[in-house]
Amino acid sequence: MIQRSGNITVENVSGDVDIESKYGNINILNRNTFLKNVDIINESGDVSLDTPDDQEGKFVFYSKYGKIKTDKGLSIKEDNSEITVKETLGSGSNTISVQVKKWRYNTRISSQ
Repeated sequence: MIQRSGNITVENVSGDVDIESKYGNINILNRNTFLKNVDIINESGDVSLDTPDDQEGKFVFYSKYGKIKTDKGLSIKEDNSEITVKETLGSGSNTISVQVKKWRYNTRISSQ
């Protein structure tokens, strides 16, 4: 687990990702490697996940007062100031979980 303030960038990781950050942006750059289990909690800051086109898993995202953007066809639900995604693509044998707890920050999952 990583716990810190400031920006965090992780590239081409093949194992599990477990990050907790108070302040700063988190970037997971895995364009050519499938993500396994991911658990990201960020108090305030942007979170960006760049994954292969055919990334599978159970996607669970939560943002308070922020935005969630995706080009993966995931259903985004908005209820007052809370935005969530809870959807499975493919087998769903792994979980990709992202929580951004406050302020107006963005969570983005895409294939680039």
